[in-house]
Amino acid sequence: MTTKTKLIIVLLALPLMINAQNLILDGNSIQMDTNSTVSIDSTTGDITITSQTGDLTCSSNSIAPILSSLTSNPTSVLSGGTSTISWTLSGSASTCTKSGDWSGTITGGDVTDGTHTFDVTNITANSTYGLQCSNNIGSSSLLTTTVTLSSSANCVTQPPLSTLSEDFTIISQTFGGPTVYDGTYKDFQQIQNPIDWPGNFGDSINLSLSQNEYLSASFITNSNSDQGTFQLATPGNAQGPGSQGTIVISECPGDFTTHINQATCLRQVGTSGSFRWATDPAAGSNYCKLEKNTLYYLNIVHSLTPENGYVTSSCSSSTYCGILAVQVKNN
Repeated sequence: MTTKTKLIIVLLALPLMINAQNLILDGNSIQMDTNSTVSIDSTTGDITITSQTGDLTCSSNSIAPILSSLTSNPTSVLSGGTSTISWTLSGSASTCTKSGDWSGTITGGDVTDGTHTFDVTNITANSTYGLQCSNNIGSSSLLTTTVTLSSSANCVTQPPLSTLSEDFTIISQTFGGPTVYDGTYKDFQQIQNPIDWPGNFGDSINLSLSQNEYLSASFITNSNSDQGTFQLATPGNAQGPGSQGTIVISECPGDFTTHINQATCLRQVGTSGSFRWATDPAAGSNYCKLEKNTLYYLNIVHSLTPENGYVTSSCSSSTYCGILAVQVKNN
């Protein structure tokens, strides 16, 4: 005769006590010690955590960083233009690595939780910028953003005029200016410690330009919403009386037409006059409207041969004519 024995297991509704080293809560790690206990009530499901050695705190680096966005503004620029790259981080990154058409690592204040920016300058080709961030737990997703070259102005069929050439020998009448003019607006100011466009508002610009030659000073607008005036005044006798000539802001060097399709971007000035420009979209219709972070040229000519709509200069000097001006901020 065979005897069968039944095994009966009785589960009691008593708290389940276990030792634990770490508690993971919503992805955050709570560091525990050997005397810490986690009590799970099998009836209510309540969880109780105790420690005999101190407070229980979450580790700040318990998850990999989260790179939630990477953008560029503007996404299209003219050759030589600037775009601002922005990224938003959370999860306590320690470093970010650039890839694509920029390189290097980002550390310190630019990898803290929040949004950060970096200006990429002199973009001359379609470019892609990648970013991936990491800490001791792991790495974020790799994000990319692209900046393309816009259809640049057709500078092949625009001036420089066949009868004119660019003048790089402008004569400085201001103490402490650069000894060499390199074709940029920064050097065009010919002052001590010049800065990029629009320069120091209120500083005088005092130069001489060879007659029948033009000046084409390149600049890149910044990201500010500015309204300004390039205010011209009558030069002194050292530069020849009378300064009637043509001043243009264009996408092309040596362009003396209304190339960006705004009559306000071409001024035929007399012995005094003003040229209003703005990167502020709210500026009035009497301003030459410029895009932010974009390459332009400030073109000036004193010509005795009126072609393509620019005015005949009244400069009486047989060699050079004056440019006496100041940048004034209007807002």
